[in-house]
Amino acid sequence: VQELILDRRVVRFWVNQQGHTNLPQTPTPAEPVNVFDLAVGHLMLNKGEIYYNDRQTPLAAEVHDLQAQVSFDPSKTGYDGTLGYRQGRVAFDDFNPLQHDFQVRFNATPSGLTLSQIVLASDPFRVTADASMKNYASPFVEGSYQAVVSGGELGKLLKNKVLPGGKITTRGNVRYRSHPRKPFLENLSIEGQLNSDELTIDLPEARTRARSFKGEYRLYGGTFEARKLQATVLDGQVAADLTILHLADKREARLEGTMRSVSLAAARPALPTKPQEHI
Repeated sequence: VQELILDRRVVRFWVNQQGHTNLPQTPTPAEPVNVFDLAVGHLMLNKGEIYYNDRQTPLAAEVHDLQAQVSFDPSKTGYDGTLGYRQGRVAFDDFNPLQHDFQVRFNATPSGLTLSQIVLASDPFRVTADASMKNYASPFVEGSYQAVVSGGELGKLLKNKVLPGGKITTRGNVRYRSHPRKPFLENLSIEGQLNSDELTIDLPEARTRARSFKGEYRLYGGTFEARKLQATVLDGQVAADLTILHLADKREARLEGTMRSVSLAAARPALPTKPQEHI
């Protein structure tokens, strides 16, 4: 195929509570189509729209102004392209909808897929990342990311007033190795660091600020660990560790925490001073 241009295409996809979809049931071909053998010379998608409604999850999503450009490179037997959209909207369960924009560059060959210049931007966060995947049949994914998260906006999204306000910066690496007999979270590993100049903690009992917050985190084998958490609170230092076990099984999930040190100078009562003696 030399060129394929799609203008203002609209896709509506839904899943009912029983898991049935509106996708047409077509016979499975004796030989599946190989997109690399198909070799579409140039593909362009202009101002596409996608509407997704999954009542089983429940999850709903909308994508507007979807743009894509893909070119085939015969020397590499692969595709180079870009994909992006604006005004995306995702609504999950009872949380507030997430409005966001997305864009990515990609290169796809028969041996794997490379994603670069990934940008996911919204009010609660901005994420930039790069990733690569090998073996389509049994995927192995490696990537790195950087993100800036607004605690206040994320709290509005999740309808959670306990989350601290302020900006948190994080960066790290992610790996995923497909294993059909293990839950997704046990196949996923993430490690990274986070820090914030200042966070506002607003609880019913008290309101305070945590400055110079930093720490490390790790997700491996379904266990999440936050280590070397440190912050300046009430002119003192707080250091702690946190572990969440068995994330993949809600029945077995367990939270463990350790306060390594506490020194809250501003919380100490002032010592009485000795009255002056008059002569």
